Amino acid sequence: MSSVRASVAGNHDTEDAVLVQLASDENFYVLEVLTRNANIHSIPELLKILMGSVPGVVSGLARVTESPGLLAELAVNAGHVPGYEISRNPATTSETLLVIARRENPEHEFDMVMESMAIRDCAPEVLDVIGRLELGRRAALSLLQNEATPIETIRFIANSVRWNEGNSDIGHLAQKRLAPDVSSDELIERRFQHGPEGSVIYNDNGGYGVAVHFQIGSPAAPAITISVDNQGAPSGAADGSLIERDQAPRRIKFQVEHGLEDFLEANWRDIDLFDDYDFVKRQYAAGTGQIDILALSKDKSRWLVIELKRDKANDKVVGQILRYMGWVERALATSDQRVLGMIIGDHDDQRLRDALRFTREGSIRYRSYRLRIDVV
Repeated sequence: MSSVRASVAGNHDTEDAVLVQLASDENFYVLEVLTRNANIHSIPELLKILMGSVPGVVSGLARVTESPGLLAELAVNAGHVPGYEISRNPATTSETLLVIARRENPEHEFDMVMESMAIRDCAPEVLDVIGRLELGRRAALSLLQNEATPIETIRFIANSVRWNEGNSDIGHLAQKRLAPDVSSDELIERRFQHGPEGSVIYNDNGGYGVAVHFQIGSPAAPAITISVDNQGAPSGAADGSLIERDQAPRRIKFQVEHGLEDFLEANWRDIDLFDDYDFVKRQYAAGTGQIDILALSKDKSRWLVIELKRDKANDKVVGQILRYMGWVERALATSDQRVLGMIIGDHDDQRLRDALRFTREGSIRYRSYRLRIDVV
């Protein structure tokens, strides 16, 4: 009986109403055949049934469809989201791939989804998003081999703590992609070592210098550059808070998180993100804790509470900044002043963005900073 119904389900001449009735019976074999019938795309009621079906049917639909629109709908499906099948389907657009890259993919299929996207010739933004995630080695290697991967993503991998630890060769391979004319022996000799608190230790054994570009906010924001010449002398940004001399000769530490507060204060006027605000104080005492940075808008209408994420859990930093904002509203703000919050972290954190979605609209923003290190 099922074989007869399946034959009817796969027939392109079957009437729409009959196809809908067959889908309503919820027979897996029949539903799976229906996903391959090209006529289903013109029957919204039938598509709704299929998209709400069991994962095997939804995955089959994503695997065989040639409709970019349907793939986009499946990427935000209320039921099962077949991320792996969507990422492999040639009809999937870059916009849909970006949705899949930014969603919290199930742990059991995360690596497969990322590997599928890492080899695609798609928008650079997609490859950049996945390049900053906790990828497996195969996905990272595919990114390095993909000509469509943006150079900023390659730099991120080359300078990533994750890819320069232990026996990992990914960081070295990324550096090789950045400097193809430099021998592997030379790259290993001058390889960056990653120390505690987000520091990057640079050993100058080859008579070359280093430029560190600090950027916060949007990718279009201007970078603040610190240069270290081949004598180990820093220049560029105000205050050397990101730089620490080591006792070893010609060895410099670029402190990322440890010196970030100092750096933001010293370069406040040069950071576009803070154009509308005056710096008030670091480590401002607020009841039972201390606000990392407190600022006040130039027109005195808005207080800004800034917290640095560092290694805090997402829920902890959100709760912390809300508590400080409440204290500022009660203790410092007048009735006509608003209190806003900003969390600053070292990468684009979708989980944190999700946690902030249900705070008062626009009251807390998340901004990431980027640190790019170039051999010059």
